[in-house]
Amino acid sequence: TQYLVQYKNSLIRKHFKSLQQLAVFHMHNLVPDCVFDLWKASGELGAYMWFPEIKDLESYLADIQVLIDNVLDIWGLIDPSWIITKLKLHLLPHLAEDI
Repeated sequence: TQYLVQYKNSLIRKHFKSLQQLAVFHMHNLVPDCVFDLWKASGELGAYMWFPEIKDLESYLADIQVLIDNVLDIWGLIDPSWIITKLKLHLLPHLAEDI
């Protein structure tokens, strides 16, 4: 934990993946419901993006699109302007096209 806090601006993929999927268990009842929902949705999307092998691409792309939409829908509830001003959120809908 100390390492993640000390190097918070320099996380690599494995650190971000762990943080993204585990933080939700520590945030329950500590953040507003919409923020908690956002962490859950982004954790689900992140876990789905790390599949080492995709057996049914059509089904996978449909599922990942639903997960992307869930993340953007919750961002829309929190602060809609971030979807167009934050580059990563703006590019998220194009993720399925690059798979």
